[in-house]
Amino acid sequence: MKLDSLNNSLNNIVPTYDVDQWVDTGLGVNMVIILITVAGALFGFFYLLKKYMLPLLDSSKAIKKAKLLAFRIEVVVWLLFALIAITQFFTASIWITAGLLVVIGLVGLNFWRDFFPGLLLRVSSKFKINDLVRIQGHSGTLEKLGITSIHIKTDEEELIYIPYRKVTTDVFVKRQAKGKLMSSKIILQIGAKDPNMVVDSVADWIHQCPWAIPQSTNNAAIHPGGLLHITVYAIDSISLGKVERFIQEKVRE
Repeated sequence: MKLDSLNNSLNNIVPTYDVDQWVDTGLGVNMVIILITVAGALFGFFYLLKKYMLPLLDSSKAIKKAKLLAFRIEVVVWLLFALIAITQFFTASIWITAGLLVVIGLVGLNFWRDFFPGLLLRVSSKFKINDLVRIQGHSGTLEKLGITSIHIKTDEEELIYIPYRKVTTDVFVKRQAKGKLMSSKIILQIGAKDPNMVVDSVADWIHQCPWAIPQSTNNAAIHPGGLLHITVYAIDSISLGKVERFIQEKVRE
């Protein structure tokens, strides 16, 4: 009797926990298992589709188009899956889910800052592998569109990794093949500036200009009357106009 009385007293002070009741009323282990199973099935389906099914198409052009379409569909499907999963977790336990999301967001802040801009860039398909590109003074060939960074192989055979957040905040230029470039001769009055200094600065100005395509035939020279003659290259007439205005501003500085 004394032992029973002591147990009853302890039970009143220290609450007891029923694991089955905790699972049923809160976090939904069955729901988690179902979501993991669905995620595995989706991953396996898209992996088999891209790895084994799409390569069976007739031409490389058709394969590229099909892969891009499959990637866009995959992005939409995963976004819907994530939305459904988060909704289910919030329904089961709003506070625990909110806490986990905050922790994931803070721990992976740099990852998400690069992941989402990169996702948008890959879905838009504005840039493709082997494109000639230029960003932040680096010119070269686009090697890979990674998960969090873009990989550029420079003309000096260096591999540059640039986070997507810098790609979205800087001017990212898609260069054309040399035979497709447009050129224009610019004639500017340099005034009282030192001619030698201006000519020496032209190459740096062209590399700084986000619309200009540096070439070995820019041929900057000072003609009688203090006139700067320079040939500039760009991908189109609009870019040529922007290059001319950029050089004008540099001369006036």
